Amino acid sequence: MKKKSKGFLQESMHFGWRYLKESRRYVYGAALFFFACIFIGFNYADRLTFLDSIIVQMRESVAGLRGVELSSLIFISNTQSAFFSLFLGMVFSVFSVFNILLNGTLIGYVLHFLWIETGSTHFWKLLPHGVFELPALFISWGLGIRCGWKLVSVYFSQHQRKSPLRPIGFIGLGAFVVGLILILLSIPHIPYATLQKTTSQAELPLFPALFLTLGFFLCALSFLMFFVFSVIEKKMRKEYWRGCIYPSLLVFLWYVLPLLLIAGFIEGALITFFN
Repeated sequence: MKKKSKGFLQESMHFGWRYLKESRRYVYGAALFFFACIFIGFNYADRLTFLDSIIVQMRESVAGLRGVELSSLIFISNTQSAFFSLFLGMVFSVFSVFNILLNGTLIGYVLHFLWIETGSTHFWKLLPHGVFELPALFISWGLGIRCGWKLVSVYFSQHQRKSPLRPIGFIGLGAFVVGLILILLSIPHIPYATLQKTTSQAELPLFPALFLTLGFFLCALSFLMFFVFSVIEKKMRKEYWRGCIYPSLLVFLWYVLPLLLIAGFIEGALITFFN
């Protein structure tokens, strides 16, 4: 029994590694997009002042924590972010792309003000924080993007031109695009609605609220359609769940989690001893 267990573990590790190598284009693409977002955050910091609230929340979350508690919090936070980026990437890769956009822009925004205060002399202090964390996040983001793309590509590969279900797929994609546009149109009104009133009274104007609700409904309905087909159809289930989700889970367990564990320990130690 022990030999079988050891063989299974080794096989799953190698299987995950092979899938990671096959997905390297997505991982590299996620990394390039991340650095592009850093560039945007750095050069357009004067238009991104709304990120200050996120930075304040991050500082408050780690205030007073040291040592093991701080390392544990960092590890849990990074693990949640990586996990959701990977597996919520099933929703047409949107969550993964948004996570890259937010994190990259936020880092560029911070680097901008660090540059103003101290120049580039303190940039090197950020390197230990990212040596292990960034590769783990790049992998999660890249595989999340692949999961979203794969869901759509598998559906259309299984339903060729003569299939009566093929037009349904295009309708689903169209509904998702419309829903996403409605959400994006309503987002600029959210800070205005929440900042102009007290928290208890804050509410969205009527039309932005309707756009936001309808947008989320269309996106959810579109994703649900593709998701259901990936479950009930045998060929799609084999190609998507066994060929994409399962190996992604192995990569997360064997490679992403260890990197995040090391990153949490290093970041916690650096913040504790060097503030």
